[in-house]
Amino acid sequence: GFADDIEFTREHIIDFDLGFDHLVVFTASQCNICTLPDVHSPVIIDLKGPPSLLVMSETNFALVSAFAGVMVFSYDGRHLSSPCFQGLRPDKLSSDSLSTAPDALAIIDNTDHKIIRLFDPMTGRPIVDSM
Repeated sequence: GFADDIEFTREHIIDFDLGFDHLVVFTASQCNICTLPDVHSPVIIDLKGPPSLLVMSETNFALVSAFAGVMVFSYDGRHLSSPCFQGLRPDKLSSDSLSTAPDALAIIDNTDHKIIRLFDPMTGRPIVDSM
């Protein structure tokens, strides 16, 4: 069996997710990325503001904050991209309106809920104009 207590920072944990052999934990000022089972050596990303959403995929994850918008990171802590489009409202995004995969990030357009915007998570560039 495996049992362990993990303390990341002195700050409260805002959210976390476990998947794809990674544990991602964020506080108001940091994102901690652990590759399982070695949870005691996290990669730490300093954040400019508290994230409101975390969505994981096999090779990357997206953090959303009102201050910084949508940010895509690799599990080694590299900032890959910050997809954006006119009318994007990060404060309105949820796990129902944003999804990520190794080769695409999808966001439902806040101004027209009939449109899904697709982006390359590595570059942040649109894959197609809309669906």
